[in-house]
Amino acid sequence: MPLPALDPTKTRALRSSFATVLLVTAFAAPAAQAADGRAAADQWLADLKAFKGVEVRGGTITEEDGGRKVVVSNVSIDWSHSFDFVVRDETADQADSTTPGTKTPGGDTAGKPTKSHVEVKLEIELPKVTFEDFAEHDGLYSAKRIDVPAADIVMDATGGAEHRTFSQSYALKDLTAEGASWPRTPAIPDDPKHPFSRFKPLIDASAKLALKHWSVGGATIDTVQAGTRQTTTYGGLEARDIDEGRIGSMIARDSATRATVDEPAAAEAGKSDAGPAPQQTFSLAQKTAEYRNYDYGLLARSLFGSPETARAPAQLLEYGGVEGFTMEFPEASVSIARESVERMTAAVPSVSVADLIDKALSGEEIDPVAASDILMTYAGGFAVGRVGLNGLGVEGGPARGKIGEIAASGLDASGIREIAVSDVAIEEKGEKNTFSLGRFALTDIRFPTKAAILALIKIGVAQAEVETPKDEGAPPAPDDAPDGGPDKAPPADSGEPKVQKTEAVPDPTTRQMLDAVPMLGGFTIEKVRYATEGSDALSLDRLALAQSAFVPPIPTAVSLKIAKLEVPEYLLKSGEDDETFTYLKELGLVPLRFDGEFGLKWDAATGDAMLSPFRATVEHGGVLNAFVALAGVPQSVFENPDEAQTALPSISVKSAHISLSNAEAIQRFIAAQAKESGLPADALTTGLVQTAQEMVADVAGEAFAARVKVALERFLKDPTGTLRFEAKPAAPVPLTQVIGAAMLAPSSLIGLLSVEATATR
Repeated sequence: MPLPALDPTKTRALRSSFATVLLVTAFAAPAAQAADGRAAADQWLADLKAFKGVEVRGGTITEEDGGRKVVVSNVSIDWSHSFDFVVRDETADQADSTTPGTKTPGGDTAGKPTKSHVEVKLEIELPKVTFEDFAEHDGLYSAKRIDVPAADIVMDATGGAEHRTFSQSYALKDLTAEGASWPRTPAIPDDPKHPFSRFKPLIDASAKLALKHWSVGGATIDTVQAGTRQTTTYGGLEARDIDEGRIGSMIARDSATRATVDEPAAAEAGKSDAGPAPQQTFSLAQKTAEYRNYDYGLLARSLFGSPETARAPAQLLEYGGVEGFTMEFPEASVSIARESVERMTAAVPSVSVADLIDKALSGEEIDPVAASDILMTYAGGFAVGRVGLNGLGVEGGPARGKIGEIAASGLDASGIREIAVSDVAIEEKGEKNTFSLGRFALTDIRFPTKAAILALIKIGVAQAEVETPKDEGAPPAPDDAPDGGPDKAPPADSGEPKVQKTEAVPDPTTRQMLDAVPMLGGFTIEKVRYATEGSDALSLDRLALAQSAFVPPIPTAVSLKIAKLEVPEYLLKSGEDDETFTYLKELGLVPLRFDGEFGLKWDAATGDAMLSPFRATVEHGGVLNAFVALAGVPQSVFENPDEAQTALPSISVKSAHISLSNAEAIQRFIAAQAKESGLPADALTTGLVQTAQEMVADVAGEAFAARVKVALERFLKDPTGTLRFEAKPAAPVPLTQVIGAAMLAPSSLIGLLSVEATATR
């Protein structure tokens, strides 16, 4: 099952790298020995001219300051290159044989490798380059200072699977470099089988560039590609302490971009003679973009890997951030005070992503399972201390909103320590509805292992590759067809497509699916409030879930807490004639205020499991408590949930209870019913108790019903006390016995579990 090949005209990283590589090449061409600045400049120009595919025009050399400065004037550098690569298109078009000039999807070319041609042209104009103390020694250029008052660069790429054109031009001013040195550029071999990794010598050489200080006074970049025109300006760029593939610091100031994009549907229509396609325009700007201690050499090395052994993680980036970002659309705007990445590390893996890119570019068929293994191994070498976004504001249409912070910390191959969103406020302008959130956080997210994910990918690929008959609806040849008759199947060498029937690949097992499920340590939601104009607010002070002691991916220790949930009147009322709402209001349960705490624990050593605590509190309604203790719960219940029922014989009930206390609403209920019926409250209470006694007697027997009667009478006289039902057998009772009794003889449960009913004040 092949993966699609890469198309350089569609890949932004490859497109934008052309200009960078060639500009560096212009200053880092191979050099022979040179004794002084003029000789070094002569050699520099000569080496440029010798570079394959490069044409150099002009280049007048003069000296200043007694020869300490060498000026190279009016240098024009043209570079052109064309190359072919292979694209495997799963949706290739073919000519319709019945209708000339039309195309239909699929066909003979679908899924087959197709050669694609790309042409790249680069032009660099350097009116003046001044080198101070310029020299070359032992294959290394050096200069105390380099000044380029202006530089113009134009890069065009045409071709690819869709024959698109990409054009980018750079206008740079006031380029300076201090304390510069760079190595001679190595030869790049012609190697069609390794179209990407053949550039490794150049990448290795770029890591040896050294600059004490580098700056650009201003830059304008114009980009034109299919359906998009974009202009970006920079107020200034500056970098310091570049050495051994590391950048000590880099900052870009006051950038602004304006882009015009064809509307998707209109872009297709624009291909006709109906005129230009409608467009959308947007702009964005940022005050600064800054990076500190960035090891681009490590990033390059990680692409090629270290086949002998993986290397330990090292710092890739200390800090990267953007401040003062804004984006403007015709009817909306976005602003971000700061975006940042901190403490990023990377490890050089034992696998090579470059080899995978080579195969994709050359059209070689790639094993999806092997490719997934390589990519996950590569990605697993990266880790980030923190990613954050502060001061997000969005405004558009009928709403506006802001988020104080979105942050993730502790990101690596094993999981994420925390993802949090805080200080959220959203306002609907017309209705004046508002929503606010203090904080939402996910904690201790654990990713599945690479082996678990690969197991599912392997099954999916195998299922996709199972061949089936091409035309299952075709009638089979009759058994009595004469040899060579019209119904006889074509001979093996007839050229007809052959169908290889294989057994169906089974779906993943439940265990395999569970192994690929992430685990969540918990979440918290704090200070939620939703309000509509003229109504009370729906609010929640805190909701917290904590999970631990996993039998992956199932937690065996769970705690859920709900604090101060308030549901206002308008959400409880479904209409003017809502009798349930009227009833709740009479009981004092409007607005509804709720608190709860629920827990589940399982002890791997003893097999004991407990539902504890289980507490639900409704203001004026009462407090409901429950508890259940089980024994003999095996680990297999969590390991193989599909077979949990086989564990039932080993599980037993140790104890259980349920209680209701502080039920003020019951007093209001009795008073309301007494008023409605015209009966005294005591008489109504007696009737309720008698009805309950009869119902219990039908299920659990007269003896237990009598005990329930006593407990109910006492509780209803003072509902601020506690009504409690408790099962406390002398020895654990097998769960299968409890289930059987409940189904066949419910009344026997009372004695089996030693159930008691009590009421306390």
